[in-house]
Formats: sequence, C-alpha cells, structure tokens
Amino acid sequence: MDSSKSSESAVASGNSASPSRAPIQIDYKILMFSLAAMAITRFLEMKKSLQNRSEWFKKTFGIAPDFKSGLHIGRITTGEIGMIKKDIICSGDILNATARIQSLCKTYKVDNIISGDLKHKLEQSGSYCFSELGINQLRGKNQTIDLFTIKKIK
Repeated sequence: MDSSKSSESAVASGNSASPSRAPIQIDYKILMFSLAAMAITRFLEMKKSLQNRSEWFKKTFGIAPDFKSGLHIGRITTGEIGMIKKDIICSGDILNATARIQSLCKTYKVDNIISGDLKHKLEQSGSYCFSELGINQLRGKNQTIDLFTIKKIK
C-alpha cells in the first residue's frame, strides 16, 4: 500500500510553490455527514425516477429495475495501491457491517435501512423522517445495532 488514511480530520497542504497559500483544513465529520445526506437524497431521487418510468421499463424490457440500500457511518482505511495501474482501496469493518445492513432490506420489506449511528447524525439536521425497525444482531457480529428506514425527506 503506497498511502493510507484512517482519521476524522486532517490538514492538506497548499501548493508548495506558493508560500502565501495557507493549509486547507478538512473536517471529515462534516464531510461524512454531507456524503451521507447526498447518498440518501440521490437514493430517494433515483427511486422516484424509476417509479415514474416503471411502466416504460415494463413495456420495453418486461421488468422494472429496483434496488435497495444500506447506509452506516464509521471509520474506514483508504489507500492507493499499484505502481503502473493505480487503484484506490477501502477496507474496514464498517464496509462489512453496511453490506449486512443492506442485506436485511428483504427481511424488513423496505428499500433502505440505515444504522442507528447514522440516524443520530442525520436527525440533527431535521431533514428526514425515520421509522424504527428494531434492534438486530448482524450476522458475524457480537454487538447489536439499531436499524431504521427513511420514509421521506421533510
């Protein structure tokens, strides 16, 4: 691995050729919240768009596309690997937990599930309506997790 990052805040330096440029402060907590909010908004917009065109899809292809999402929040490690063909990798227990959360959509008969950790971050904005699904012990995990679904944006 050439480089990795596992932090919630960092300082990125400006252009070294220009001493007048101050370092750029990146607040990863705000960034994580913004990315989560964008993911939820885009998910709900795509679902609505697909529902609006479902008859066209059924007529054209015989089936309408549908998808489900699972969202969670936490630390991951990112890095860049490779010398000639570079790739960005992400790893961490959060990725596994998120996949397990998403796999429960069919069980709960919902199209999206978010973790309680993410719900608590999002409810501060007052932009979302949540329905509680209950407490679940994710497969392969020792701890239980609160699960919610987002019904709509206020």
